[in-house]
Amino acid sequence: GSDFRFPVLAVAVGVYLPLGLSVLIFVGGILAHILNKKSKSKSKHNSTGLLLASGLITGEALMGVLVAVAAVSFQGMVPMMGSFAAAGWLGVLVTLAVIYYVYNKVRKN
Repeated sequence: GSDFRFPVLAVAVGVYLPLGLSVLIFVGGILAHILNKKSKSKSKHNSTGLLLASGLITGEALMGVLVAVAAVSFQGMVPMMGSFAAAGWLGVLVTLAVIYYVYNKVRKN
């Protein structure tokens, strides 16, 4: 017998969510692991990181609702960002900037 066990919730989330979200959750876990290794006061880092992550998730959910309302309200009038070729790279840059911000903010506290 091995002492290694897969966390059931993590496996369920990995099976249920699309790959794009699972990758970001994985990156968040790596970031938390790095910060916990370098940190002297883990509880303060955990609470700051948790608060920032909760705010980011809430903001993303609210923006999703606003984009859905705009898409339904202006249907056929305003083209959405589908034709914007650099949107993928812009998303990667914004994601890296947010990771950098969260890392520095949590590390300073």
